[in-house]
Order: sequence, then C-alpha cells, then structure tokens
Amino acid sequence: MEGATEPEELEHRSYFKMGLFVYDNAKVVLILTLILCGSLASLMTLEPRYAEGYGEGDLESVHGWDAARIGFTSENESDSFSFHVLFHHPDASHEDQDIQSAMMETVSPMTDNEHVSVQYPWYTNDVNRSELVSSVNPEWTRIKIEVNLDRDGSKALLKEKFDELTLPDDAPEGMEKWVTDNLAIDVTFDLTLKEELIQAELISAPLTLIILLLVFGSLVAAGLPVLSGVYTVLAAVGIVTGLSYVFDDITVYANNIVSLLGIGLSVDYSLFIVNRFREEIGRGRDHRTAIAMTSATAGRAIFFSGMTVIVGLMGMLFFENTGLPSLGWGGICATAVALTSSIVLLPAILSLLGDKVNSFRVPFSFAGDTGEEGFWSNVASGVMRRPFSVLVPAVIVLMLAGSPFLQAEYGITTYKALSPDDEARQGMELTDENWPEYISNTALAVFETEEGVDPLLEDNIRSLYQFSKEILDIEGTTYVRSHAYFDVNMSEDEMVDFWNSTNDGERSGTEAMLLSAQREYLKDSFIGNDVVLLVVGIEGDESSVEAREVVVSIRDLESKNSQFGSLSTVNVAGVAAYNQDVIEAVAENLPLSLAFILITSYILIFLQVRSVVLPLKALIMNVLSVSASFGVLVWIFQMGNGAELLNFTPQPIDPTTPVMIFAILFGLSMDYEVLMLSRIHEEWERTGDNTKSVAVGLQKSGRIITSAALVMVTVFSAFGLSSVSLMKQFGFMLALGVAVDATLVRALVVPSTMRLMGDLNWYAPSWLLPKSVNSETTDQE
Repeated sequence: MEGATEPEELEHRSYFKMGLFVYDNAKVVLILTLILCGSLASLMTLEPRYAEGYGEGDLESVHGWDAARIGFTSENESDSFSFHVLFHHPDASHEDQDIQSAMMETVSPMTDNEHVSVQYPWYTNDVNRSELVSSVNPEWTRIKIEVNLDRDGSKALLKEKFDELTLPDDAPEGMEKWVTDNLAIDVTFDLTLKEELIQAELISAPLTLIILLLVFGSLVAAGLPVLSGVYTVLAAVGIVTGLSYVFDDITVYANNIVSLLGIGLSVDYSLFIVNRFREEIGRGRDHRTAIAMTSATAGRAIFFSGMTVIVGLMGMLFFENTGLPSLGWGGICATAVALTSSIVLLPAILSLLGDKVNSFRVPFSFAGDTGEEGFWSNVASGVMRRPFSVLVPAVIVLMLAGSPFLQAEYGITTYKALSPDDEARQGMELTDENWPEYISNTALAVFETEEGVDPLLEDNIRSLYQFSKEILDIEGTTYVRSHAYFDVNMSEDEMVDFWNSTNDGERSGTEAMLLSAQREYLKDSFIGNDVVLLVVGIEGDESSVEAREVVVSIRDLESKNSQFGSLSTVNVAGVAAYNQDVIEAVAENLPLSLAFILITSYILIFLQVRSVVLPLKALIMNVLSVSASFGVLVWIFQMGNGAELLNFTPQPIDPTTPVMIFAILFGLSMDYEVLMLSRIHEEWERTGDNTKSVAVGLQKSGRIITSAALVMVTVFSAFGLSSVSLMKQFGFMLALGVAVDATLVRALVVPSTMRLMGDLNWYAPSWLLPKSVNSETTDQE
C-alpha cells in the first residue's frame, strides 16, 4: 500500500502485540479500566490531608515562625489565627453610636462562634488603641477577630462566613469595609482559585469539543477524547487525595495541575489514537489489524511522549522546601492516567466501536485525506529548499523573545498577586497607608533562649538595644521594635530605667498604673516562653530585591549571636526572609533537576528514534523555545507591559514559576517533538529518504498536532483568564509556549535543521542499536 507502513513491518513489536491483546479482550479490558477509574475516583470521598504549602519546610524563616508561634502559645492554649475587618467612616469617629452599631453588625456572623474572640477599638485601652485606630487618620479603624483553632479550622470558618461579613443596609453614608489581613488573604486565594478553576473548565470544555468536532467531523470520534479527559481528571484527583495521606507536602494546588494537564494531555493523546485508528480503517484494514497498527505506531509514540512529560514533571520533585513537589506529583498523576486511558482504555472502546467511530457526522469539519501531499508537506519542502535562510531568522526571533529573561527579578507570590480590585488585597494596602507602624513588610528576629535566661536583665537590654541600633544602620530599614527598643527618642540608659521597677513606689498611682500597663503590653508583645522577638520594618515591597538584601544584612550581623549572653539561637523570619530562603532552595536544587530532565529526556528520545543526533537537536530547540516563553513572562508580568489590559500588578517573578513552566512546557514541547519525530522516523524506516521523510512525516502529523496544540492553547488560555496573576502567568505562558512550539519550531526550525543535517539525523553507533535494527539497516543498504 503506497505511503503506508505495512503490518508485516511491525508485527514483531510489543506494542503491536499489545494492540492485538486489547482487541481480543476488549470487553474485559474496558471493564477493568472503568473499575480502576471508579476505585481511584472513590478516594475523593476521603477528607484530604493537604499541606499548607506556604511557610513550610526546613528553612530558617520557617523555623523562626514556628518558634514564635510555640513561644507565644501556652500549653493549655490552642493555635489561633487572626484577621481584621477594616472600616473607613469619613467625617465620623469610631465613638459615634451609628458607626459602632454598623461595625458590630458587620462582624456579627463571627461573634456567635465559641472559638472566636473580638477586639473592638472602643473597648481597648489607650496603650493598645493605636493597633485598632489609625494614628494617621482616625477616620480609619479596624476590628481584630481572633479564631482559636488550627490553621485549617480557622480558614474553614472564615470561608463559611466570608460573604456574610457585609455592612448593614442602614450603615452611615460613605462608610466602607474590607475583610483583610493574612488569614483573609489565604482564604481569598483558596476561594478565588477554586471558583476560577471551575470557570476555566466550563470555558475550555465546550471550546475543546468544538475543535474536536471540526477535526474529526464525527460526534462519536470527537466524544472519545472528552471521555478520556473525564476519566483522567476523576482518577487523578482521587490519586492526589490518596497521596495526601502518604506524603506530607501535597497541597490543594496539585488539583489545579491535574485539571490543567489532565484535560489537555488526555485529549491530545486521544486525538492521535483516534486519528490513527480512523486512518488505518480508511486504508481498508480489518479492525483487529487497525487496532494493532494504532498501538504499534501512535500508541508507542504516545508512551514515549508521555514519559518525556513525566520526566519534566519529575524535575519538580527535586525542589525540597518549596511547593513544587506537590505540583509535580499532581502533574505526574494526571499524565500517567492520561497515558493509561489513551493506550489501554481507548483502544478497547475503538475495538468495540469499529466503523461506528465515524457515526453522527457533522456538516462542517477540517477532516482531510492522509496523503503525502498537502499544506504541511509544501511548507516543509519550501523550508528545506532554503534551510539556512529560514533557520537563522527563526533562531534570532526566539533569542530576542527570550532576552528579557536575563533581567528577571525574583520574589515569592504575595497578596499583590490578587486582582487590584480584590477586597482583601485593597485592605492590606490601605492598612499599610494608615498604620505605617504595622506595615506588612517586616523581618522578625526570633531568639530562642535557654531556660532561665531573663530578657529583662540590664546586660540583655543594653545588648539588644545596641543590636537594634545596628540594624537601623542597614539601608532599607524603617524601624526596629522590641522590649529593649520601642521608642526612638529613648536612650540606652532610659530604656534600662524604664524596666527598673525599684523606683515605682515613688511614682503617682496613675503614673505607676500606666507604666505597668505599658510594660505588660511590651512583655506580651515581645517576650514569650523562652522566646524573644525583635521586629524590623523594611522599606518597599516584601517581594523586592531590596527587601531580601535587608534580610541578608541582618543575618550577616555577628552581634545577633551574642545576645542574651550567647545563650540563644536566632532565626530571621518574615515574608522577605521566606522569599530569600525559597530562592536559595530553588537555586540549590536547580542544577540537579535540569541534569535529570535533560539526560533522561535524551535517553527517551533515543529509544524512540534510535539516533544520537536527533535527541540533542530536540533538547537544544526546546530549551530555546522555552526560553522565549520565559522572556515574554518577564516582559509582561515583571516589566508590566499590558498590565492594565490584563488587570494585574507587575511584580518580581515567583522563583518557582520558571521552574514549573520549564518542567511542564519542556515536557509538552518534547511531547510534540516526539510525536512528530516518530512519524518522520516511521517514514524514514519505510523509505530511507531523509528529505521525503521530513515532508511526509510533517504532512501526516501536521493537522493532528496542530489540532492537539489548539486544544492545549484553549485549555491553558482559559486558566490564564484567572484574576490571580500567578495563574495568569501560568496559563498564558504555557499557551504561548505550546503555540510557538507547534508553529514556529515545528514548521520552520525542525524542517530546516533536519535538512541541513541530512542523513546524519539518523546516525547512531551500531553498538547502541538492537540487533533487529542493525539487520534492517543492513537489508536497506
């Protein structure tokens, strides 16, 4: 049969035999795979044990946070987490009865809970009132709500009540409120991502079905990839839920990756299986042979393709002390299930359907013939006539697109990743404006003292005072607060006298009472159970390079280790400190991860195409392609080009984002590379003509790869519509990367490099080839 691989050429291969087995036992295979899916999906009924993901790991900042939390919680106290409800009441005071009534009614949904305590500004003493009433503008006040539950319980309660925390209808005109602070930010992220995940699926699902209908021209054929997608998501989410009982670093965001990759990959792989089966039937083959041929060609290519994606995702498992391993596991689960559904479940269904796969045809479709001539072969032939003049401009374009990545700045995701219109985010920004003394960008020096150490001894006060002054000399610090340094106008001697109670008897009753109250407030704020805190205010944004430099400078101060008679351990915590720790953790593990991905991918592609040259070329081209996406990532999301249009705030790039995008996009790029090379390799095995193999291979894979890429771009772009800039980056950059790879790289770079290298493309030392391949090569010669 002209232009087609014959069954006799493949019947000795294991995938051909697997196809025969699936066909002969189609009903049993179908039932077993559905039972497997149901069993895995049933794990979703378990209560998942997700890790928090943020503020966890073997990092200095995390040790500091943990020590502070433990040191300020007594044995009989449970964990507690707080948030604020911020109010603006123009031209009115918080002492006004109408204002107080509106504020109390706003927070009333929380006050009935036994685990909740509330601090109102009008019931707070003068010493503590500045925490709840702005010293900048008293028209701004806030109520502190403390939830005496663990983090999960606190978040669950606030999620339940969040929408009920609204101003009453009879609130004074012009009065506004914002539910804000760290707990509210966490809950907002969770609720927003959950809601927008569903929205993305609702947007991408019908668009994907339309694309499939246009590709296949048959409702049944188009429905099979959708069925595979549903199978993948249900089973993979169940696996992720089960993994949360096995690993302690699985976060809820693993499910976002399951949806993102599970839908796209399962539809992609199903496209190739269904398309190849219909192609084999169109050549007049019987159903049994068609299934075997589909498994031996598309099935084998999909297996190696899926393995390259899994290898890329496994690269994320190396990054301990970050949230990357959780996302890696989610992606691995989704890819593994997508592979199973495509090379086992779908062939079983196709075996039972037979010619019915073409039932319920639609009037409009792009389904075309599978001949050797057409659009993609013409493109490839045109490129190969002028390979050098096409390759150089294409590579220059990719390098120019990637160049902004050289100017990347890194910082972990903060509340500014939320939409500028978000209530919780606006509340944080307004709090920083009106309570500058409680600015959110702070570093926290946490001293864990040995038992018996008295922080109030004169030597300890003097030493901590001098340390505080030393910190203030660091460029970028705005204030230092501790029990030994809380008033910039007080000298070292005055600070010592403040804590000296020997002369309290000579003071008036009122003066002694106020002094005692102030001392108790400072002790409660800065001295815990064998823990002493020192708070440092930092200029600018907590994710900025300057903020991280302040943290590094504090950690470099030798005097921090000599505090409390050198009988303490100190860790510097805070968001900027955590930012620095995560960047260092990513940098430390990056070389090993990259080496694993590149070496393993090279081996997998070699096993697929039996060439030592093509895998190297594929790696170089894909690194170049991914770099272009990185450059656009920086140009848009860090430099702010298009910020108003896309409604986000330019920020430094989260250090884990390039790793995630590289791991996933590299895997997907290799995915298309493997699928295309497998078709080119099939033609080369049949003809031995490099130029013709490239043109014919591109023609036969072009339509289906373009369709698969279009599905991926649709799915990723739907996620890119998220209001959270991190998800926006993730979705749009993956969509861009797939689009570049499926067009510029596949249509221009691959044909031109294949033509320039000629038969060298297929070179491999004889000792690396199986005996069967050596004998086939000898026969061809």
